[in-house]
Amino acid sequence: MNLIRSISQQIWKNFGLTRFVSIKATDFKYVHGISSKDEENRLQLQAKGAEDHLWHDINLKNVVNDPNLCFLEVGCGVGAQTSALLSRLPKKTHVLGIDIDPKQIYVASKKLSEFIPERVTLKVLDITKEKFQENSLSGAYISWVFEHISYDDSVKFLRQLKTSVKKGGIIINNEIIMDPDLGMVVKDANGEVPSNVRKFLNALVDYQKTIKGDANFGLKNNMISCYKDSNITNFIYRPIEMKYPKNDLPNSISYSKSLFKSVSKSLITSGFISTKDYKNALNELDYSEEIIWNSGQILAFTDDNSSDNSFLGIRC
Repeated sequence: MNLIRSISQQIWKNFGLTRFVSIKATDFKYVHGISSKDEENRLQLQAKGAEDHLWHDINLKNVVNDPNLCFLEVGCGVGAQTSALLSRLPKKTHVLGIDIDPKQIYVASKKLSEFIPERVTLKVLDITKEKFQENSLSGAYISWVFEHISYDDSVKFLRQLKTSVKKGGIIINNEIIMDPDLGMVVKDANGEVPSNVRKFLNALVDYQKTIKGDANFGLKNNMISCYKDSNITNFIYRPIEMKYPKNDLPNSISYSKSLFKSVSKSLITSGFISTKDYKNALNELDYSEEIIWNSGQILAFTDDNSSDNSFLGIRC
């Protein structure tokens, strides 16, 4: 952790973050369990498979390039999406990556060492407790985060983020949908969702609710309501369908199995699914004919009078 602690205190002060936050593992219930090499690999696979779908027409070259501002990445984890973000921002834009998990921040510090401290600062931080100074950010990237915290905490964070991101900035927010009919849609040879896969996904949705999360946060009504309640008025919602070609099905199956594995311990130990049903679901994935990942994306603009044209329409 010495690498992280050695980052300039002045950078932290610019954003109102004057202390290094120590988070105990018991403070936050993460459905994917304790950080591990398997979890790191899963996050890398997720980022690689989703990148073209999430970024296909977003242009960040017009982000305000001010050395006193930072582009915030919320839930940066192991840094799996940070490289994609850096490649789309102006070269002098500094990224502040934050995550609640110290172990993932440590992994990210190794992965992104070539960019630290010139272009990247990493920090352990709980967004439900920390605040940023007004007009200290040029934008924010939030990916697969609000599914893990309560709706009220999401609204609270977005409200203060609206004042932290300078006028003319952008907030990009991707959120997952795990409903077996609307979100992660797995089809067998008959075009149906296999019974144990359906049971597993429904168990995941139900379990997330018990830890104040929402595995279907990416649904249109959920995201729009959250942004309206946050007093952010200038935004667009976009459904993201990640449908992979037939020849890429083995990779999609492999990632899906890694996702199931990552949440299996939480679901089994809490009684939401049996070990037998979990193993049957993995077997059904092996024989699936199609897997479609659906999620929701919001692009929000902090200047109510600004046009989104400067951020859209250029393929990256």
